[in-house]
Amino acid sequence: MKPKLKLFSTAELEAAYEEIIEGADAAAFDELLESLEPGRLLEGLGSIPEELAEAVQLHDVQGLSYREIARISEVPAGTVMSRISRGRRLLAGLLAIFREDAERGAA
Repeated sequence: MKPKLKLFSTAELEAAYEEIIEGADAAAFDELLESLEPGRLLEGLGSIPEELAEAVQLHDVQGLSYREIARISEVPAGTVMSRISRGRRLLAGLLAIFREDAERGAA
């Protein structure tokens, strides 16, 4: 049986992103990913809209180019770039929430 995921609104995820990532350098997203326990990234990808998760996974996890993703997804490259950007924001907010929850549980 698949575990039930906690649902978050897009606004909650974007607010978490702004609060935690705001003012950080460009590597903040990569640092956040590196701090995760295995499986949390996949859980996070499963919790954001499918078209955004697909674009982030294909680009950031599998290393495909915008053009390759556009061909696979059958959308313009500009749409791919937008989906990756939006997906990263939502994913970063969600992963930051996961990290905060884990830190509270460890305290």
